[in-house]
Amino acid sequence: MLDPQQLAALQARAAATLDIPGCVIQRVTITADAWGAANASAPTTVATVACGLAKPSAQLTQQYAARLGNQQAWLARFAAGTDVREGDTLLVSGQTLTVQAVLTPRSYSLSTQALVSAVR
Repeated sequence: MLDPQQLAALQARAAATLDIPGCVIQRVTITADAWGAANASAPTTVATVACGLAKPSAQLTQQYAARLGNQQAWLARFAAGTDVREGDTLLVSGQTLTVQAVLTPRSYSLSTQALVSAVR
């Protein structure tokens, strides 16, 4: 079993591998108006963080085929504990991506991972 210091050291090493420094995470919030109707706000920036993008495995894309359809998909990695949620928008390297699924937490997670797809 890992103690907290060992886990923190491994998480720091994983965070050091993130090669894209300016990933903007944006989120739309839903609020109720005076009559109880849902209103979506304009997207607001939650954080600007480092991330990494890679092609997802065929097995992963097959598991989420209904969500992805024919959209181009990536596996996005962030530092452990990054607040990223399904439905968030990522602005990274000139692309706009939508978070389709957050694939963590896991026991002894070294990073936060999300399946993302291109916005068309």
